Amino acid sequence: MDSDEDYKLANLIKKKFNVRQRRLPMYQRNDFYYEIPALYFQLVKDKNERGDYEKIKNSVKSFKGNLEWRCGPSAPSRKNYEIIPKIARITMDNQKSSYDDYLNYKNLTDQETFERICDLAIEDIPNLYEHMKKTL
Repeated sequence: MDSDEDYKLANLIKKKFNVRQRRLPMYQRNDFYYEIPALYFQLVKDKNERGDYEKIKNSVKSFKGNLEWRCGPSAPSRKNYEIIPKIARITMDNQKSSYDDYLNYKNLTDQETFERICDLAIEDIPNLYEHMKKTL
């Protein structure tokens, strides 16, 4: 794995779109199981914003990897967008009991499942990047 895999997707989004903010990296290199790998970002509110979000969503949705990925408003604020394994977002939305559960998928599943999803997500990221590079 390249040393910058955890940043490549964020850098691609920044290169292609007018990004207001983003949270880096997608995962922690020194602790793959710290939290579910995800990219959080917000585009500048301008005439292209809605169309740009749609382009990103369509690109993510069309990706075929180990996991199904989702791009959409992130919880709980729904102001930022996220690119995240769909299973994590569904689980967090269905089982939330507090604000912290939105931020910590690890608390909502057993350790083995959590680590398997993290491993598959990290394995997907280089291919997701290549797919998005071609489709955006």
